[in-house]
Amino acid sequence: MNEDEVVALLNGTLQPMNLVAAKAAAHRVKVVGSADRLVEAMKALDSLGFDYLHTITATDYPKTGEFELSYWIGSVKEDLKPHVVQYVFRIPKASAVVPTISDVWPGAELREREEWELLGVTFQGHPNLRRLWLPEDWNEMPPLLKEYKLKRWVEEERARHGLVVRGE
Repeated sequence: MNEDEVVALLNGTLQPMNLVAAKAAAHRVKVVGSADRLVEAMKALDSLGFDYLHTITATDYPKTGEFELSYWIGSVKEDLKPHVVQYVFRIPKASAVVPTISDVWPGAELREREEWELLGVTFQGHPNLRRLWLPEDWNEMPPLLKEYKLKRWVEEERARHGLVVRGE
């Protein structure tokens, strides 16, 4: 199946949800969506044969006060295997809550925990939203936010080893 056929397949299912798929690059299809259509879109992708969640990524945009979430979906089916679908949307950082997709793909649980822990995106309905990488008693802001400032000991370590970070 080529990219045009994949786009047509996706649009036939997603357009009633007011979602449009478009070719983004070779073997890459992008669907610009929304958080409120997330679960419905993931179920639709799964039913079309896109049955494998590669990963979930969140990008912090401090100037606009938003996160951009991207869900990267592939397939283990031979005719769809070369293609990856990116479902992408933005949400305000001040109310960074999206529904979990762990009911569609149980493997999303760890990816959602990571985005929650490191960036602060809450996944409503997640069965086990708890720390994955950071200490259980972590009480600071999520460390991958752009406004997170490194602790003093890091500056001391830099000075001790003669490390210079330009642009700070």
